[in-house]
Amino acid sequence: MAKEKDVINDEFTFNHMLKVMEPNEKNKLVLNLTVRIKGRAILNPVIGYYATDGAHKSLLYDHLTGKKAYGEWSTNEVLHLLLFDQYSSLAALPELDIGIFLADFFLRISLYTIGQSYTVNSKQEAIFKGNLKKIAEAFHQEVITNEATSWNFINLFMVEAVATVQKEYSSTRLAVEEQFDGSRGYGRLDYMIFCNDLAVVVTEAKKIEFQKGITQNIVQLHTAIEKKRKRDDSSGPEEIYGIVTAGDRWSFLNWSNNEKPVVLISKPYQCNFGDEMAGVTKVLSTIFRILMSQAAKAVQIPSQTDSADSNERASQRVRTTRGPQS
Repeated sequence: MAKEKDVINDEFTFNHMLKVMEPNEKNKLVLNLTVRIKGRAILNPVIGYYATDGAHKSLLYDHLTGKKAYGEWSTNEVLHLLLFDQYSSLAALPELDIGIFLADFFLRISLYTIGQSYTVNSKQEAIFKGNLKKIAEAFHQEVITNEATSWNFINLFMVEAVATVQKEYSSTRLAVEEQFDGSRGYGRLDYMIFCNDLAVVVTEAKKIEFQKGITQNIVQLHTAIEKKRKRDDSSGPEEIYGIVTAGDRWSFLNWSNNEKPVVLISKPYQCNFGDEMAGVTKVLSTIFRILMSQAAKAVQIPSQTDSADSNERASQRVRTTRGPQS
């Protein structure tokens, strides 16, 4: 029977065990493990071999836990294991039209209208485009040379959108490169945006592997909705947004429900960082509107109907207090 100190309950313990082990005469790490699934009988022992360069360190851990790094998931695995064969391909995912999708929400909220607080104003747009232009000129318009270059463009969109939403909802927060582990996937997320709870997961993708970025983002959304379900005591809908970008190309995703997930994906938005800055405002406004809707939902802004009922009750109280008019 293994002692408690020898039990592997998480990836950290597993990796630490590998780190302190001495390689054998063939310069291999050898593990002799007994697999125990909680609530079930002990399974057959498993022996794993690892090169000391760490190239295959996670393989046995993935096998034992049934999960693997976000970037290791294939599209077919996602469609089959996470989306339960509802869609034949990523191209078969229903389209997400942000304007239509969020229109009902913006019509129902009581304090704002689409024409005011939920669009990027002209002054903000001019400053934002000016900053983007400086970055583009510094890199001679080479947006996707490598990940580090792309980050300069992506960062500006993320910071601008979050900073603007913070004026209305101070709890909105941007995080970068945070560890994010779930039952099926694990790894660091490029960006996470919180509106009290996690609201948006952002994945940076290489332009030539954009579809792989979408696949990775869907697994990350699975983890996010899984965590949300565990924390959320309400019976409201489970929903999370994803963004996949290469810096100049953007796609937006929406995952709702968990038992039978529905995943929507937008058509790609293309940005040009030349003099015209084509597509820039549309992308920024889309991110902004998603964040504002999520932040508003997080604080449970009442609908116009609720507000009207409240105003009517207030009027009745005033009339009652004043008594009959002469």
